[in-house]
Amino acid sequence: MATHQETISDAETVVQTLSDGTRLVESDDGSGSVIEQYDDPDYGTVHERAEYDRFRDAKLHFGLWLHVGGFDRPERGSLQFVPTNIATSGKAPIAAWLYLQGGYGSPGSRQQVADRLGVSEHTVSKYLSSVRLKAT
Repeated sequence: MATHQETISDAETVVQTLSDGTRLVESDDGSGSVIEQYDDPDYGTVHERAEYDRFRDAKLHFGLWLHVGGFDRPERGSLQFVPTNIATSGKAPIAAWLYLQGGYGSPGSRQQVADRLGVSEHTVSKYLSSVRLKAT
């Protein structure tokens, strides 16, 4: 089984690393990424990068990963169910996952999440902030 280490460029800084090897990365241009690390029985240790146009969205992804211990990544435009470990963790993690479901690089809108959850946009902002805070 092989291990492939995701390369960090000179324009990137690893902000935080979890015990499972998952890393939050901030780029000099204000973007960010999360490099998830997990073991796959067929491929060994896998490093998968999720890139975002804004560091704050990468921080949201990382905070959610930290809160629930990993999750299946939402894909843009797909009809996916909220993963069980997120659905059972409360409204803030659900709001974060729905927001990230807008797609990597361009998450959805707070208003879309508010409509789906039946809450105000302000409440969604509070939920997202609480998940982001876990990454600090």
